[in-house]
Amino acid sequence: MEGIRVYIPMVVLALLGLVLQFVLSNAIQIGNATPNFVIAFALIIAVVYPVFGSVVIGFLMGLLYNLLGTGPVGGLALVLTIMTYLLMQLFRRMEAPNFFFSLGILFVGAFLCELFYGILTGVFVSGISVSEALRLRALPCGVYDALITCVLYPLPALLMRVMANRGQDAGVWKM
Repeated sequence: MEGIRVYIPMVVLALLGLVLQFVLSNAIQIGNATPNFVIAFALIIAVVYPVFGSVVIGFLMGLLYNLLGTGPVGGLALVLTIMTYLLMQLFRRMEAPNFFFSLGILFVGAFLCELFYGILTGVFVSGISVSEALRLRALPCGVYDALITCVLYPLPALLMRVMANRGQDAGVWKM
């Protein structure tokens, strides 16, 4: 069982992702592509801390996003729960993941999250075809989210390095 100290940086990153989503995401929209910081931070948490709590935090972040924003309630929670579980299992079994492998996995994971969520919201909520959901929402937002995730991934590295210097659990980055 993990100690409570493991969950403190996870909660801080989750709250940061939610605040950035509701404050900053519309300001940096490019065309139809709006970045989803909730997806980015949920996946980053699952990679940095491959413990079961990252799946719970991914679910809660998705649920809060759906309750406070738009889209079907539980849609993003479902997608994030599945993806954070897969990433948690992958990184839990890895001995020492390197930085660039982690970036690649995050890029693919963020793209797939946005792809599945875009199809889910486009087809079931908006009533448009799958090809229109892919073209109008899923592909542009998927690439944007994947890039945002890769840009934000070093942020927890700094947080984990500071915590490792203070003698706390450093997650994946053991110093």
